[in-house]
Amino acid sequence: MKVQDSFGNTVTSSSVSITIAIENNPGGGALSGTVTKNATAGVATFSDLKIDRVGTGYTLAASSSELIDATSNAFNITSPSGKDLVIEALTLSSTTVLPGGSLTVSYNVANRGTTTVTETYTERIYLSSNATYEAGDTLLGTSHGHTQDLATNVTHAHSQAVTIPSGTVAGSYYILVRADSLTAVTEVLEGNNVTAKGITVGPTGTVSGTVAEASDGSPISGALVEALQGGVVKASTASAANGSYSIPGLLAGTYDVQLTAIGYATEIRIGIVLSAGTTTLNFSLNRTPNQPFAAVAVTGYPDPPPQFTMIDTATNTVIGTMTLDSAWPVATTPDGTRAYVLEYTSVAVVDTATRSVIAVIGVGSASLGGIALSPDGTRVYVTNSYNRVAVIDTRTNAVVANITVGQDPERIAVGPSENRSYRVYVTNYTSGTVSVIDTATNSVIATVPVQPFPIGVTVTPDGRRAYVGHELDVISVIDTTSNSVIATISDPSPPCDGHHFWGGTITPDGRFAYFADAFTLPVCGSVVVVDTSTNAIVARVMGFEAPTSVAVNPNGTGVYVANYASDKVSVIDTATNSVMATITVGSGPYDVTVACGDERSKIIQEHLFYKVNFVPLCSYFTQTAHSQYFDFPELNKGDYSWALIKRPLVIPASSGYGLDKWRQLYGGPRIVNSAYRNPARNACLPPSCTKGVPQSRHMHGDAADLKNESATMQEWQNMWDKAWQAGANYVEPQSQSGLGHVHADWRFRDPLDYAK
Repeated sequence: MKVQDSFGNTVTSSSVSITIAIENNPGGGALSGTVTKNATAGVATFSDLKIDRVGTGYTLAASSSELIDATSNAFNITSPSGKDLVIEALTLSSTTVLPGGSLTVSYNVANRGTTTVTETYTERIYLSSNATYEAGDTLLGTSHGHTQDLATNVTHAHSQAVTIPSGTVAGSYYILVRADSLTAVTEVLEGNNVTAKGITVGPTGTVSGTVAEASDGSPISGALVEALQGGVVKASTASAANGSYSIPGLLAGTYDVQLTAIGYATEIRIGIVLSAGTTTLNFSLNRTPNQPFAAVAVTGYPDPPPQFTMIDTATNTVIGTMTLDSAWPVATTPDGTRAYVLEYTSVAVVDTATRSVIAVIGVGSASLGGIALSPDGTRVYVTNSYNRVAVIDTRTNAVVANITVGQDPERIAVGPSENRSYRVYVTNYTSGTVSVIDTATNSVIATVPVQPFPIGVTVTPDGRRAYVGHELDVISVIDTTSNSVIATISDPSPPCDGHHFWGGTITPDGRFAYFADAFTLPVCGSVVVVDTSTNAIVARVMGFEAPTSVAVNPNGTGVYVANYASDKVSVIDTATNSVMATITVGSGPYDVTVACGDERSKIIQEHLFYKVNFVPLCSYFTQTAHSQYFDFPELNKGDYSWALIKRPLVIPASSGYGLDKWRQLYGGPRIVNSAYRNPARNACLPPSCTKGVPQSRHMHGDAADLKNESATMQEWQNMWDKAWQAGANYVEPQSQSGLGHVHADWRFRDPLDYAK
């Protein structure tokens, strides 16, 4: 396997890890040998790979976390001279059975060797905990001895009723059928004699009910209902047009049942005990905010009460307020349905639709430090004065880990990392360090020394830089790859002596960082603007009263500033770096954050992990909004062939090669919103072009939009992954309703390929 650049040149400096797996598997074979190796001078050599079953049209897939996947040419596996018995077409009369119950096992015995089998051969049927035959597997049945000769590529059908032992513990098992179980036949391949099929043993139950809108009881169709155990989805379904749903065949046990619907707050029922029969769970869902909003934690100091306040970022007006016991840092889920507010020793979970506290989670000793959510909204990270970060599982509202960091942790920021995971950055005020937490292991993987008294921290959208504000005059810049400080930014002309750089935020395009300089007097309180390309302060916005927190809105046009020494939240126009609005809230606003306001914002967060070179905005995912990234007017000018399909695309010849493979990897025909071949047949290249947009990135490759048919994040993520596996050079989300669809481009190296 060679590591190549976009021009087909071997990257001799590469030593990445590459893994080989079977992609197209016509014979149902298993791959053995050393399947993962590091490249040497850009080449990884696999010398001991074996496939244990014959077949025509095998392909291998090469994958690496750092590279676009690749697929081999098709090849055949043939059997050496001899006999080879295999089990094929294994079916079970039922995949669910009670202990002591029976089922019928049907299969074909095939001779895939090159020599006729003349011996008497016998099969045995087993119950196993896995798909591999082991000596301790439970024997369920033995076929009679087959005495008739079995010629090459001839099959013999057999069916047999078997009984599951009455003492079998309920659970998931496999039915195994083993060819030539008495080893009467000498075969050229002995490792391919067993075929398995999954089965569930034990009492099963059904969870069913209805999904309706809380406001008027109207049914909600297309809602995703999932039954989970230990965070793993065991079964799922979608609600029907009348709002009803049913998930049958669930093993007796304890489940969490989660319901997700676009435009509604996700709801989960914890610890539902299912037994034989039907358990009814009805859901009433609240609509989520339908536009981005700013969430403000108001301390109520010096004038109580503490409050949680929501601001409509479209109109910059307060749209809701609720009273809390106390309010310091605040964070919101990506979809805006929940807010998490730190109250000294606990975290209040706020339902933003009803503006009510739905849970209170203890996190330890009093702390006024930081709180942040993971991009997928499943974890909350909170500092406390025990020099630890508490990790909360948002599905259960329970603390699942405590991570020791430096002394007196302050603010927290979350950013993507190279392995498509994310990392948490914690400023340690007294230690003068930043702790870097790997969220996969909940452990500190680096401690970065910085200037004294770090407080504010923010991470660029691509995760490559962290900016740290200090109480004394400077901002540190951390390279997150090396976890080292690469620049220290000083203020060339401070309005007053000393600085207190508390909160920080970075625009969605990553170009500018805004830091609150928390002086009390308006003559000193300011927000500085850092150009991230030069790491220099390029602007200052004045007139704030102890600004402690800043947050940029999703489209990057406004920065919201909490003025702790007043009752105001200010809004900075990022185009002019001047205050364009001031909103009155309660006394002592301490922290502010901004959420997109619906589930489509999850796409934005997930999108950042895939290193696409632009940051999508909330407006890209609204029902009607379009952007320069998704609107191609040249396609309607006759210069491009644009096929609006809007139906399942079944005929491979109707689409480009990339789309064919994408659909194959994704599991067969999918609804395609649009597709165009490489290129439009009447497209042209300079210098002969006299019309159209010849430099469009679609000139040199196929492209297609694949619809997210279930409108779920899980399917969207799967579509995204499969597009990359299909060799796409560029993948992006689209401005469709709900979670929309995914757009992929396949580009050729040679511009002249457009004529092929």
